[in-house]
Amino acid sequence: MENIFIDNSTLIREIKMVYYYTPSANTFSDYSRTGTGICELIYKTSGETIVTYRGKTEREKTGFVRFLPNTKDVYNDYKVERIEKGECIAINFLAESAVADEMVILDMSKNEKIGKLFEKLYGIWSAKEDAYYERSMAVFYEIISILKIRGAEGYLPQSKYSILEPALKYIAENWNDPDFDFSVPPRLSGVSYSYYKQLFKKRFGISPSKYLQNLRMKNAAELLDTCLYTVGEVAAMTGFANIYYFSRCFKEQMGIPPGAYAERTKNMAR
Repeated sequence: MENIFIDNSTLIREIKMVYYYTPSANTFSDYSRTGTGICELIYKTSGETIVTYRGKTEREKTGFVRFLPNTKDVYNDYKVERIEKGECIAINFLAESAVADEMVILDMSKNEKIGKLFEKLYGIWSAKEDAYYERSMAVFYEIISILKIRGAEGYLPQSKYSILEPALKYIAENWNDPDFDFSVPPRLSGVSYSYYKQLFKKRFGISPSKYLQNLRMKNAAELLDTCLYTVGEVAAMTGFANIYYFSRCFKEQMGIPPGAYAERTKNMAR
């Protein structure tokens, strides 16, 4: 299972600053506030770098996300070598409990939403309009939720992953069916439900039912972002026959009721 820097017990105390770094930085440079007790999350919008932190060296490219912990007094143990100059967005924040004490780099290049969220957060923070801090925290938590899911993903050899492929295809085509039948995916994969669930949790870090709920909530948030549909319409479009159950699931997943989420989106669009 891939290391992740934060878990469900972590409390984000405060966003200190959001920066946008340009290619004008020197070949060897320290973008970071490392050594000050402040955590940092960096999204690489372009370029390629080799990063060394406390003896750990990794290469990162466009679309990668880097976490640096709040460990103090490590200025001399952090170096960024720019193979190809580029840009990045950095979030400085304070957190309590269950934060990794090492550098963590995640390849998020295939996730189209994560970069847009970093840019959205930077835009809100730099504009400093009404309620900018609360809106910034909401976007930041959305970023964190995506990274937690990505960090929980595990590895399966191709021979075992291929077992899941028919099931994943069925989920992708039927996730919004209110009568979704959880017995169908393992049957299509030709295995028992218990073995299917075992493989699924090893690959994605969550159960099939939680995976389906995450998929529905992701699509629900995207539909609400368009400001074209009511909460009831979005509930029906994402497979929920009961709007109250949808609202409860949405709040559990996103930390905010769908009505408040939709209203916040409308206010941000004005």
